[in-house]
Amino acid sequence: MVRKIICSAIALLVIAFSSCEKIVVDDSEGTATSKDEATTGLVVKCNLLKTQLTRATTVQASKYAKRIAWALLDTEGKVAYKGEQTSESNVFGSLNINCDPGEYRLIVFATSGKGEINIDENGMVFYTEKQIYESFAAYKDVSVKKNKRTPISMTLDRCVSNFTFHSTDVMPASVSSLHVTYSGLSTKYNVVLGKGDTPTTYERTIPMTGFTGKQLNSSFVLFLPESECTGSIDMQFLDENNNILFEDNFVDAKFMVNHKTVYTGAMFTSAGVDSEELLIATDWGEDININEEALN
Repeated sequence: MVRKIICSAIALLVIAFSSCEKIVVDDSEGTATSKDEATTGLVVKCNLLKTQLTRATTVQASKYAKRIAWALLDTEGKVAYKGEQTSESNVFGSLNINCDPGEYRLIVFATSGKGEINIDENGMVFYTEKQIYESFAAYKDVSVKKNKRTPISMTLDRCVSNFTFHSTDVMPASVSSLHVTYSGLSTKYNVVLGKGDTPTTYERTIPMTGFTGKQLNSSFVLFLPESECTGSIDMQFLDENNNILFEDNFVDAKFMVNHKTVYTGAMFTSAGVDSEELLIATDWGEDININEEALN
């Protein structure tokens, strides 16, 4: 078994930023649940903010998201109404929400994933699957008046970090799957607080069919317990009998919301082939690089 420990200590500055509930299933119309609700509610226009190094660009939700989940929280922080909208809707990014008059906190969460999104009380969001996707979120306190549909415009900020790795060697045919253990990171995101839940450890296993003889270029999307933190990612490459063939440990790596932490180097041998020139994705903040010289 080949085992490598990669440590990162890079400091960079980043600027970014149930009681009874009524379920509205999508879409453009919403579902009225009382006479008042037929003419009472919110019309919400959603845009995504993609922060770059020198500027911030606002784009339509459909450019980077496939699903939008929303919830109206009552004054006690409990979900009063909730719903989802998919990119199959011809008005994707525009939410037509029917509700009773009152004071609410509107939670909106957009994602590139197709899996189910859950919004709990006080604005806690999590994926039913263990996999986290590109995500944007925002909240706003709103006052809904009787017989009035209030127009609202919301800009959702990216709320995730990204760990990207580029292997400079090729994956052997003996590798069947990749088992990943994440430590010190979050599985849930609190939209109101603007950060992930309590740091925890979680795992997932990824089939590696079709990668034999190829250099790996992949990434994991992460929820962080703070806008800037350290965490560890343990990557075990397994054979078909789940024996560990190669292991790469990224210990105390630096992660930031709206930034990519990037590793380029050998993952299956002690020395990889020459690294190709990497392109910096301009729709993310500045990359945090973990150099191969940091290998122990």
